[in-house]
Amino acid sequence: MNSILLSTEVLVGLFVESLLILTLSYALFQGLLILQKTKLASTREVQDALDKKSYLMSTLVSLAFVVKVLLLVFFTYTLDELTHIIPGAMCVTGVLGTNQYGTPLFLLKVAILLSSSLWLVMSKKDFSKRILVFLVLYILIVSEFILTLSFLSNISTESIASCCSVKYISEDNPIPFDLSQVTLVQLFYLFLYICNA
Repeated sequence: MNSILLSTEVLVGLFVESLLILTLSYALFQGLLILQKTKLASTREVQDALDKKSYLMSTLVSLAFVVKVLLLVFFTYTLDELTHIIPGAMCVTGVLGTNQYGTPLFLLKVAILLSSSLWLVMSKKDFSKRILVFLVLYILIVSEFILTLSFLSNISTESIASCCSVKYISEDNPIPFDLSQVTLVQLFYLFLYICNA
């Protein structure tokens, strides 16, 4: 077994992610039952009970998404702690670059964070639309968990990780990610426009 998987921070993160997936699995199952029964429900009492249950499931999912935000911060902290185990890694970027799963995993985590905010905005909308968005998010979260396991189990503690200065700065271009100055200015104004919209 990989020594990375035995790290305390990694074990805690994987345990909380597992509990979160179990909770979201229960919420998805209940949500699909509510959606099925809503179409069949004819009496007002049954409809009220289903509305209360859907509110409870929405609250549970909202709480789970808040935990996902905290888990993203904890994941970053965990990667920072792994720099003490991985030779050559001096920061989170060095740890993410140790194998091919690191960068896609981090981008998927950010995409889930942004997508979950869409679900939170839609929480006042029709339940059938929310359950569809939640289903997509659930698939993304399970995929993220599998990708996390792949990433952590494939980190080598024997090979040297690339340092950030080697990774992002070439001799020809001092701007990170080999961006041109024009692209950097365009990204700046795009970010400024999005923030002020």
